Amino acid sequence: DKNYNAIEKNSPVATKPSKKQTRVQHNQDDTQGLSREERAIHWVTTLGILSVCFVAAVLAPGVAIVWDIAGSSMAFLIQFIIPAACYIRLKRKVGRATKRVIHAWFLLITAILGGLVCTSQTIWRLTHN
Repeated sequence: DKNYNAIEKNSPVATKPSKKQTRVQHNQDDTQGLSREERAIHWVTTLGILSVCFVAAVLAPGVAIVWDIAGSSMAFLIQFIIPAACYIRLKRKVGRATKRVIHAWFLLITAILGGLVCTSQTIWRLTHN
């Protein structure tokens, strides 16, 4: 790294890092640039998510229930919500909404509502049987 930095500082042309240097840069901790408070929030949130997942896995009477809930919620997310949100993000223009962007918003809102309805119906069906 020292040699690369010395070369980069002295060179008028930017040089491409080696595969090893790129790998080192990508493996650095994601929380490195955060403040102490933000890092604490990150770790507490991560621990909370892991705890909820662990408790849900222990309390679930069978894997079929997990697949039902995950299937009903994730299907809408993967098939409709993420593509519509990405399209809106890529095609947004300040002050101007095209016909396709309006359709994407309609799809996004409808998919969110559909995902909520199907997930709640799955949970209701599982709790009342």
